Parts: sequence; structure tokens; C-alpha cells
Amino acid sequence: MTAAPVAHKLRVEAAAVLGTSAAADTAEVCGQVLCLQPPPEPPGATNVSGLQRVTFKRHPVATHRRHYVSEDDVRVVLSRLPDSLLSRLKEVHFSDEARGNRKLGYTSTRGRRHVTLCALPIRVSLSRFRNARPTESFGAIRGSQWPVLAVRRFMLYDVLLHEIGHLQIVLPKSKNVRRKYASEGIADGFAVTWRKKLWAVHFDHSDPVHNAPSEEELSGLREGWAAAHRHYKNGHKLEEAGERRMAAKSYDKALSLYPDHALALERLGVMTYAGHSEHGDSPPWEKVAEMFRRALAHDPMLCDATLYLGMTLHRLDQREAAREMFERAISIDPYVDLAKTVYAEHLDYWGELEAAEDLFERILKKNPKSGLALRDYASMLMFRSKEVNEEETRRAIALLDRARGLVSEYSRRYFLGVAQSWLGNMQGAVEHMRETVRLRPGYKDAEELLSEWESELE
Repeated sequence: MTAAPVAHKLRVEAAAVLGTSAAADTAEVCGQVLCLQPPPEPPGATNVSGLQRVTFKRHPVATHRRHYVSEDDVRVVLSRLPDSLLSRLKEVHFSDEARGNRKLGYTSTRGRRHVTLCALPIRVSLSRFRNARPTESFGAIRGSQWPVLAVRRFMLYDVLLHEIGHLQIVLPKSKNVRRKYASEGIADGFAVTWRKKLWAVHFDHSDPVHNAPSEEELSGLREGWAAAHRHYKNGHKLEEAGERRMAAKSYDKALSLYPDHALALERLGVMTYAGHSEHGDSPPWEKVAEMFRRALAHDPMLCDATLYLGMTLHRLDQREAAREMFERAISIDPYVDLAKTVYAEHLDYWGELEAAEDLFERILKKNPKSGLALRDYASMLMFRSKEVNEEETRRAIALLDRARGLVSEYSRRYFLGVAQSWLGNMQGAVEHMRETVRLRPGYKDAEELLSEWESELE
């Protein structure tokens, strides 16, 4: 079917509800049907608000992909809509079913009760999805990958609104599901109408994603975003190649051109924390924490920034603030063990030994082959007491044996060597440490222990 008959069919469907001319503009008709005259609550509806009825479910996401919006972000958008528009919405899912980035979201075909938002690549451009709407309306510029803030705006104030539009009934008596509920054109008009309505007046919220891009934001984009993003991508390549100090310089250059580049802020913060920036091994921790806070102000779903902010706050002796960041990092991606393992390590640092051990046990119950958890749990058992505990040391060895092939072999061998030395098996300890040095040349701690132990055996 050609574009003209399709558009005419959509106008007829919408006009059937309004009793207006089929020649009326589709988006305008959609606005009248679904915006200016929201449908009444269904019979038997309770006084519970539409938002309170909605539940949220997260599903596993591939490591090279991520979600750009959170449950809290979606709740804010839903809270701004009339309850009558949410009367059918029961669940919002966060899944990884974009099918090669061909889908950003979808609704359940039968019943129209669920909305799903899809995970996307870490770096993405959504120009092909914008349906002829200006990229700058979301905070992006043509010919370049989109800033994270623009992607988040698009997911919330286009994709989410579009899918909620699909839940609206336009022909109540129709037995054809596709005609009974808002079709693509009508759902698109719903999204356009409600976005304009929600962005018409400034919304008082700390996150800029809930308002249209300001002139200041757009001016900064036009002046520096494209060049800054090139420096960011160059830094990313350098970091992957192991040139971390050069990568930090590229990230710093990106931020000099566009100070709000969330991904550059996150990676420069990580490089600085790890001692790969100009500050070396003595980074200014307050400055590092500020980098992560600025990154999260534009993209609260950055897991590394959240996790490293927790680690930085720990170094600043802000335990409760660090705890909050660790718990938030776990909530961002509950299917990845890294955040949980780091949190367990810090619980151990804080003397909360039972809580740390319980968390490690829960990680391994859910994923018995988590090499990171096996190794770090073993390390915790070995070093949490000032004196050698033979029982705990043997438990650590058993965990390290399970971690074979699941974690870097040099680190596994290092801990095994230390554990065997504590149990008096110096021959076994030397064998493990020799393998550590072979696998990781220049590992000073291992080289010093090996030299010491070989001297004792002589």
C-alpha cells in the first residue's frame, strides 16, 4: 500500500471517533482523540493512580549494550500524564530485543497491557528513527553520533510516548485488534502531541532530560560536540590498545571542547582513579568524584561512573554515600557480577564480614562460574584476619581451584602461591609464583616473593 492511501486510512480511523473530516491532519486528529479528550476510566476502575498500578521488570542485556533510561526516568514521564491514558498499562519491561537495532520499543500485541523499551549499543545515532523530526529537538546534531542526553530524551519523550499511544483504544467496537488500538500513525501523533504539551512549560526537575534542549545546550552542541566526540572515540581506541595515558589526554581534550560529554567524563574519571592521568598515583579524590557526578548528571545509567564514584567516596571516608552508589550500580545492571563483587569487597573493608560473605555466597549461588567472585571471595578469606587461619586458607584454595579458566591465570596463581606458603607447602608456593611471573612479567610483588622463597629453599 502506498503512503497516501495509508495516511488516508489513518485519518479515517481517527475521524471515526471524532466525527471530523477524514481530510483533517493526522497528528491534529490524534491530539484531539488522545490528548485533548482522554478516554474515561474503564468500568470498575479503582482510585489507584495509573502510575501505582504499573510494575517494572528488567531482563538480561548483552555486555556491549545498555539501557539509556531507568525505572525512575519512566516513572517521571508517566507521572506527568493523565491517569486515563495509563488505564491499560500494567508493566514496563527493559529488555534486549532490539533485533539489530531495528526496534527501540514495542507493545504486546494481545491485550495491549505491556510496554517494552529496548537496550541499545553503547554509542548510537538515532537519526533514522526520528521520523523527519529535527534532531536538535532532542539535543543532537546532524552527521554525528548522538549525545547520551539526546538518546535519553528520544527514548522517553518519543519511544515511550509512542508505545503508550499504541495502548489507546480508537475504535472500541472493532473486532480487529490492529484497528481497535491506535496504529503507527496515530501513536506517532500521540507522541508528538504529548511531547509538545509536556515541553511547552518548563518542568522543575534536576535532570535536564525532562525538558526540551535549552538554547545554551544547543549552542554548545553546535560549537564543540562533533570535534569533542572524535577525541572521545580516539581516546576509546587508545584505551583499548593499552595506551591509557594517551587515552586520558584525548578524553581531557574532548572535555575542553564539550564539558558535558558524559562518556568522556566517565572514562577520564576511571583513568584518573587508576593513576593513568597527569596526576599519577596521587589523584585528587574530590576532583575525581566531581567528574563522576557530572557524568551521572547527564546519564544516571552509567554503571562504571556509579561504581567508581562509590569507590572514590570510600577513599574520601564517606561510607554511607559510597554504599548508596554501590547499591545503585547493582540496580543498574543486576545481571552483572562486577558491582556486587566490588560491593562485597568494600563491606569487608568496613568490617561487615558477615554481610560481605553473604553477598559473595549469593553471587555464587546465582552464578557458580563467576570467576571474579570466586577469586575475590578467596582473597577476602585469606586476608581478612591478621593471623593465618588454616581453615579459611583451605576454603580460599578450594575457591581458587574452582576459578581455573574463569579469571586471569596470573592472579589466580599468585593467590594460590601465597596460600600454599601459609600452609607450609613452600615447593607448591614456588611453583605457583614462578607461573605467575611467567604469565605476568614485571609483577614486582610476585618477583620479590619468588626470590625470597627460592632463597629459603636453598
